[in-house]
Amino acid sequence: MQQNKKFYTFFALLALAVFFVFLLLFVFRIPNKKELAQQDLKKLDFIFLPDPKPKVENTPFQGLDGKIYFLASPEKRLGQMQNWKLVNLWASWCTPCVEELPSLGQFSKSIQKDILVVAINVGEKKEGVVDFLIQHPLGLDVWLDAKSSSEKWLNLLQNKNLAPGLPQTYLLDQEGYIHAVLFGKMNWQDAKVIKAFIDYTRS
Repeated sequence: MQQNKKFYTFFALLALAVFFVFLLLFVFRIPNKKELAQQDLKKLDFIFLPDPKPKVENTPFQGLDGKIYFLASPEKRLGQMQNWKLVNLWASWCTPCVEELPSLGQFSKSIQKDILVVAINVGEKKEGVVDFLIQHPLGLDVWLDAKSSSEKWLNLLQNKNLAPGLPQTYLLDQEGYIHAVLFGKMNWQDAKVIKAFIDYTRS
């Protein structure tokens, strides 16, 4: 009888010890790579949207090459499908937009194996955008917002109590859900930005 009591006491203490170990792991667990990347991007003023995440409609955009593209459809680049998109809304009259576009072009080259970077011009005619790009070559995909689809994005964000303004940058997954948004310009050549985006989208 005494032996059985010791046996049960031992297993009770063992179970209690296991419980406390799991409790400590839960409370003090080490964030995974994606969570760390999200923390880094938040420090750079990116706003991560809670679930349920807003979803952009898969409306068509016209590229400067005349082709039609869709935000919620993977695009093939460098022989592989790009499931993530970083979408920048800009206009040539917007000084912060013009200031950040060159670094966005460099960012696109640095991250092109992981994310397709798209600059969507808002509210300007194709001829004016082409003239601007002749003077300011960017080296990234430029689409035209012919159907004012970005206005629907603004409504989505206003429902989240966010006040948008140009430039705006969105991180979208392959289904068109908005994971994060940035209002204002960014130095896209910052190594911390590049690493954080790679870690977030690869995890």
